Amino acid sequence: METRNKSYELTPTQQAMLLYSLYAPRSKAYFEQVCYSYQGPLDGQAFARAWQAVVDRHSILRTGFSCENSERPAQIVYAEATIPFQHLDWRGLMPVQQQEQLEQFLEGERARTFNLTNPPLIRVALLQTLDDAYWIVVSNHHIILDGWSMSVVRNEVSKLYRHFARDIPVSLEPAPQFSDYV
Repeated sequence: METRNKSYELTPTQQAMLLYSLYAPRSKAYFEQVCYSYQGPLDGQAFARAWQAVVDRHSILRTGFSCENSERPAQIVYAEATIPFQHLDWRGLMPVQQQEQLEQFLEGERARTFNLTNPPLIRVALLQTLDDAYWIVVSNHHIILDGWSMSVVRNEVSKLYRHFARDIPVSLEPAPQFSDYV
């Protein structure tokens, strides 16, 4: 993994997203959120570790954006970034209360903004509703991930989780880096 921060130019699409996000910081135009259910036993620590491992593997997930030079904004890839991960236990609530909590949680996440200079621009929550039932919420800024990229991330998280939960060594091919595409 990189040991120091690196700087790259933005793609034209990133430039447009950054400009709009700076112009309208409360806009949700580039806020993305997926919420999916999971049934079965789940090790919350291994799940959080898998998400962090994916952030460690992919430089775009450790990237912030700088406009210090207004003529040439840059993306700054940080050597390290810790993913915000919440594990909330709602097992003591009735199903209708859990649904209300979920709606409030999703709305609260949408109300939070991302500080584009401070990566990671992704947050994950594991919301436990039964001993073997969960909601998984992933919120991110579109400047770092699109739908196709999110499927790659989710596949890697799943693979890493299966290994971490069983305490089995895992080896993945080196991840392609976004800077190679810039």
